[in-house]
Amino acid sequence: TFAKMYLPIVQEGNLRTWHPERVYLPTPAWFQFQRDVATLNNYVLGLIETRWALRQREAAGGVDNISGRRQDVLDQCLGAIAPEDWSKSAAEQIRDEVKTFILAGHETSASMLAWSLYELTIPTAAATSHREQLQKEALLAFKDCLTDSNGSSSSLRITSMPPRLAGLQQLQFSEACLRESLRKYSVVPTVVRVCSEAVSVGPHTLSKGSTLMVHLQGVHHNPVFWPDPLKYDPNRFYGKEITPYTFIPFIEGPRMCLGQYLSLLESKIVLSTLLMTYRFELVNVEDAGVKHSFMVPIIPKTGHYMKIH
Repeated sequence: TFAKMYLPIVQEGNLRTWHPERVYLPTPAWFQFQRDVATLNNYVLGLIETRWALRQREAAGGVDNISGRRQDVLDQCLGAIAPEDWSKSAAEQIRDEVKTFILAGHETSASMLAWSLYELTIPTAAATSHREQLQKEALLAFKDCLTDSNGSSSSLRITSMPPRLAGLQQLQFSEACLRESLRKYSVVPTVVRVCSEAVSVGPHTLSKGSTLMVHLQGVHHNPVFWPDPLKYDPNRFYGKEITPYTFIPFIEGPRMCLGQYLSLLESKIVLSTLLMTYRFELVNVEDAGVKHSFMVPIIPKTGHYMKIH
């Protein structure tokens, strides 16, 4: 439900990047966009108001969590607001934060996972080698969570999640695979910044207040930093220190992405679990690696079609 409501908004937002006039012209698409945004906002607000009412009933019962339910991110956000401060504007602020957390964070993570799974399942010797290395690492990391940890039996099952910290720390090659996907595909291809003061960049002087677009893919495909930049090679990141500002999918500095560590942590658990448990066979080999022409995060143009064994 959430994804179906969100996707049309993303598609129109991306079209507006390339056709700014769509923001202003009262076309049918413009009115549909307003309806789509209102539908999503009302849906999220409904979830927030329902949870707020539940929390107030729990508090009135004198027990912090009387229903015994597990606390989630929404609970953490609502817990920061005192009952006397609750208002329509507070609910709308939480709404926007929830949308950012779920949509902005998980859309990029999903794209990163999609490209990683693609690169690890294409029918090449290199992909097979990378996949086998990731699977061996995963079996060691998840050994306390499996009913059969040797990886050769069809009865292999994950019985508990997630691994303990020591296990998660072993998922280094899986993280290298994810980072290499971010480098090669630059899921977010550009970001915008404003100069807080005048600065010289080579022969150019940028005045205070100038708007800059940082071309992340230009950095990630620079052969000076990354030899053979279009080759997918997780070993670039495996056990190696990366030169600052040559790998910037999460940007650097005080406005770097706060969710990068959560994204990599949850994604390497998912990627390791999938490849340890199933065998993926890529169906549309010829066009699966083609990027969409305008969608951000960068996604495959035709999708990745897989047979799962």
